[in-house]
Amino acid sequence: MMLGLLHLGACAGPGGAPAPDHPDVVAALMARVDTDGDGVVSAAEYQRVAFADDPMETYDADGDKVLRPYEIESMLRDASPSVLARKRQERFMQEAERQGDRFDLGTTRP
Repeated sequence: MMLGLLHLGACAGPGGAPAPDHPDVVAALMARVDTDGDGVVSAAEYQRVAFADDPMETYDADGDKVLRPYEIESMLRDASPSVLARKRQERFMQEAERQGDRFDLGTTRP
């Protein structure tokens, strides 16, 4: 995670924070997630969109309890399709184990 932050670029954003490499992508995401428009993603805003098993602290590089644009970009870098697919697969298997014989894959049973 910390290595991802190191290659965000030498430019500084507001408050000395690294400027995102892809500001348009980060701005579009922030517009949807930052519901109160304060320029950061709070814990409550994060919980509305995050996986339950993916704590915000994982991405809060400076430990200030909010996610700033450079932290959002780092999070996006770490969210590769293979990581997301593995999380979906793990949830699917957990649900199958929880439901046992009642688990239905959506197929018609005789």
